[in-house]
Amino acid sequence: MNFQYRTRRFEGGLQGTYGRGLGEENENDLEARVYLAWRPIPEFALGVSGQLRSGLGDEAEEATRQARCAANPSSNACISETDMIAGATASYTFERWQLGVLVGASSVGLARADDFRVGFYSQAAGSVRF
Repeated sequence: MNFQYRTRRFEGGLQGTYGRGLGEENENDLEARVYLAWRPIPEFALGVSGQLRSGLGDEAEEATRQARCAANPSSNACISETDMIAGATASYTFERWQLGVLVGASSVGLARADDFRVGFYSQAAGSVRF
């Protein structure tokens, strides 16, 4: 599902995705992304963006993961199945080209079942329209 609304000065979007892992048979997840932006001039946008991802698995796999985590609390089995990325965004459009950045926080690979942690996150992206 993807929804985007854009006016001359404001835009927003919402995207929902169901994904299936290629390596593991029962590795599935749901993702939701949202952004809101203000355009002081038509080519330049400032805004906020967020993403929430949650893994989906069967109950037997979850019980096995929790048992491995209990046996070794520092293992990757303790990493939370839910993570987020959120921050401030900026983008600039040059005719057909668009460059953008996101700076914020992420819990990907950091949050554990009993301890929510976040770290600094940055991302740059570019796109071209044909």
